[in-house]
Amino acid sequence: MARKLCGQLVGAALACACMSGPLFAQSVRGQVIDSLSGNPVPRGFIVLVDREGNEVTRTLTSPDGTYSLKIAAAGEYHIRSERIGYAVVESEFFSVNTGEELVITLQVRALATRLVAVKIRGETMCGDPAEDEEFGALWIEARKALAAASWTNKQAYTHSLHRYRRVRDARRRTVTQERSWRVEGYAIQPFASITAERLALHGFVVKSGEGRYYYGPDANVLLHDSFHQTHCFKAVRGDGELAGLVGLAFEPAPNRERPDIDGVLWIDPESSELRRIEYRYTEIDLPIRDDRIGGTITFTPLSSGAWILDTWQIRAPILEYRRQIDSFGRVRSVKTLTGIGEIGGNVIAVADREGAFVYTSPDISYVSGTVHDSAGIPLAGEFVRIAGTGYTTHTDSNGDFVFKSLLHGLYAFTTATLDSLGYSAGRVEHYILPRDTSSISLSMPRLQTAQHHLCPAKGIPESQGALVGVVQDTATNEPLVGVEVTTSWRPAYEPEAKPLGTRRTRTDSTGSYVFCELPVHRRIRVEIKSNEYSTPPRELTFGETWVVMGDDAQRRGEASPYRIWKVDLLAVRR
Repeated sequence: MARKLCGQLVGAALACACMSGPLFAQSVRGQVIDSLSGNPVPRGFIVLVDREGNEVTRTLTSPDGTYSLKIAAAGEYHIRSERIGYAVVESEFFSVNTGEELVITLQVRALATRLVAVKIRGETMCGDPAEDEEFGALWIEARKALAAASWTNKQAYTHSLHRYRRVRDARRRTVTQERSWRVEGYAIQPFASITAERLALHGFVVKSGEGRYYYGPDANVLLHDSFHQTHCFKAVRGDGELAGLVGLAFEPAPNRERPDIDGVLWIDPESSELRRIEYRYTEIDLPIRDDRIGGTITFTPLSSGAWILDTWQIRAPILEYRRQIDSFGRVRSVKTLTGIGEIGGNVIAVADREGAFVYTSPDISYVSGTVHDSAGIPLAGEFVRIAGTGYTTHTDSNGDFVFKSLLHGLYAFTTATLDSLGYSAGRVEHYILPRDTSSISLSMPRLQTAQHHLCPAKGIPESQGALVGVVQDTATNEPLVGVEVTTSWRPAYEPEAKPLGTRRTRTDSTGSYVFCELPVHRRIRVEIKSNEYSTPPRELTFGETWVVMGDDAQRRGEASPYRIWKVDLLAVRR
């Protein structure tokens, strides 16, 4: 015979768990309702917990607040309701040893202004942050989002991800290199760290040979006991762009000598939602302090109540030893910060097992522009790119172009010709913000300026041209410095004839090379000479009414005044 039980529940919240039916079951179902209004509470988690306090499984409540959980093994359990913005409620323990079903209704209460009223005492506590009466409420709400994100990563979702590696100039913070790619897959994790136990043992920066690996914390790491045992916590308030948020700050425990992280879990006190995590590396040897060295993680809820880690970034120092002469004339090697390396990504879209999108990124940015000559006339068909990245396009018949991307930061927009020569006149630096729509303008230089910038000794004589380009490692996309590049030329219609002439040069510190005074109406071959790398020879013919650029596509029609060829060489390690 069914019976109904109501009593005091485990936990601090005022609530009621009503049970009907036998107390022996291998599944449990029911509903979560608001204790004041009586309305169903959707978008929350029901968690099955064993007698030792371990989470066994969890599921989301449906739009009408109902849930259903299968229980695989006999034992004693209770269920817990976790809904951001609501108090945590737990049922009484029940036993499982038959195939019968248990029905439990949980009544939960909204938190109202609980987080807004958190006192910032400036006191620090080491260990489990949930044990503190005041800022423990911050951790409880942050933990809900972290646990939800960890669960979501294991579900049958298809993720579309944008990932990237980039390098920023240490001084001006401009993006100088970027490689980005798109990843799509079923049940893949957007961002995953190594285990919390390994991080506790070895630290967040691990030396390997001459290099170092910089690790960031994912949701599983932040939830793990080892992270709490090695860190201390306190409540803080945000300022500047974080004004209005409250945070749970963490730092390494005293006497922890391994490279570690300190940072803040930032929470919206009105909605109780975890917004972002910011952290910095500690106990690392750097020539100067730079707050960019660390990482950022942001979170967003799905309409179902699941949570995803939607953006992430790890920023590590790029260091070089450079020779310096002191006041006594002694030569010494000095560690110098030359750049900031970044690795990160964004979730573009998430789809469920039926293929329906449950999330699409709102952070797409649009940058449009026009390329024109020095007289202001728009130029059609011009090759435009974002320097250091794989983003390229061509102008349309009106000289206009557009980039649609997930880029974020300061970038340099150039045309292929201007970029190969390094002109500031045609190079526009622009800061791209998420969800931004902006416009820029690129201008081509005058003929004399272009010629003498590229070949300052003589310019480019009327009957000759110039060849420029960059040599890159195919595997890493890194520029190759000091590699010998050769050009040779033959009659235009006799490609196998004996060369009529050759020239040699070496790539500079950016992997670039330049040849001046090359003949027109000849078949030019360009290649590298290296014991470590090889590349197929590139051949092209330069005429007076067209120019070959980039991908060897011949741009015919109006005569080009530049007579400059751009050929990038992708080298393969032997």
